[in-house]
Amino acid sequence: MIADSAYAKLARAPYADLRRLEDQLAPEQLLAALDDPTAAAERGSLYITLLGIGGGQRAATFLKQWIDVKWTRGDSAGLTARLIAYKELQGEAAVRFIEQSYIKDPNRRLGEIVSAVEALRVHGDANGVIPRARVLASYRRLLTQRPQLVELIVSDCGR
Repeated sequence: MIADSAYAKLARAPYADLRRLEDQLAPEQLLAALDDPTAAAERGSLYITLLGIGGGQRAATFLKQWIDVKWTRGDSAGLTARLIAYKELQGEAAVRFIEQSYIKDPNRRLGEIVSAVEALRVHGDANGVIPRARVLASYRRLLTQRPQLVELIVSDCGR
């Protein structure tokens, strides 16, 4: 019951607040929890988010491999959390990857594009590792490639 309460509180916390936990996270425990199907199903998105905040290079490699599998399959399930975490760990390189692999790729499905935009949005709102101006530049690229998807980003551009 205490664990459920703690999870619920963390799951609702703003991303900027979660980033303050970086020094207190145990990436090996988070990776182990993600190997447990029950824990991953119940709390996987939060564990992945925390892994991105304090996971280091091993976590970045894990996330990139998982993202690559999803990309190959055209599968967007669980993609947003992994892209957020990957961006937190890899910064600008991850934004370029998202632009190249999702925004500019004409073969990506709508669900994948939505996941990419949602992942960009988190960092745009937090204005942390990825500055808001860089997120807006990615949005401009999206509009150049897919102007019909303007409704995905219009509310973000007005903030």
